[in-house]
Amino acid sequence: LFDESVDYFTNCNAVFFSIDKQTELAKLIFQYFGGKCFEVNVCNFQSIKYVLVNINLIDKVKLKAWISKHFKDYLGNLYVVNIAWILHSQRANRKLDILEYMWNEI
Repeated sequence: LFDESVDYFTNCNAVFFSIDKQTELAKLIFQYFGGKCFEVNVCNFQSIKYVLVNINLIDKVKLKAWISKHFKDYLGNLYVVNIAWILHSQRANRKLDILEYMWNEI
């Protein structure tokens, strides 16, 4: 089913904002292919590059407020990305270009 030799998401450090079944699946795939998931705390803000969200189910106002609260000093290094990036990359058997999956309304 999966090629274990491929780590599409190696060196990708992320926090997942959404909590739903599709996001949980994306999180498992992300970790399986080498991605690292973090919880938000004071010690690891600078190591988190991606906030992964199910863009179809989130409250964008709450997401903006959450990002401003937790990542205000790191916004230049942070990408807010739809979980579809993970799901589509897995289907394509490669890490897809992140640009079409980014949410730029921070």
